[in-house]
Amino acid sequence: MDANNQNLLTENIEQLREIANLKDNWDGEGGLSFGKGFIQEVIDLVSTMQLQPDIAPTGRGSIDFEYGSRKKGHKYLGLEIFEKDRRVLAYSKDETDRSTHEEIGMEDINSRVNEFSAI
Repeated sequence: MDANNQNLLTENIEQLREIANLKDNWDGEGGLSFGKGFIQEVIDLVSTMQLQPDIAPTGRGSIDFEYGSRKKGHKYLGLEIFEKDRRVLAYSKDETDRSTHEEIGMEDINSRVNEFSAI
């Protein structure tokens, strides 16, 4: 892992630890808090990733990983990991704005990211 990616990993781990401290209604709209075990699973996951995502919590009890840009003419990959059932929703868009939405397993995240980065 290069130095830049190592720095991004360190930042992501720090951000996930901050997310672990969120209380219910953290967003003022009923946002759910996150269990320490789930956050540790996500830390373990990002620690194995060659390409680090932009990470954000959602009020639906999930963590978003994002790659690329949603702008027209740009490729994009979004992965939403739900704490409750470890379900992962994958959203992708290519440069022609063709998009896909599907459910994948947590074990498939790294391969999906690698496919995205190779395109």
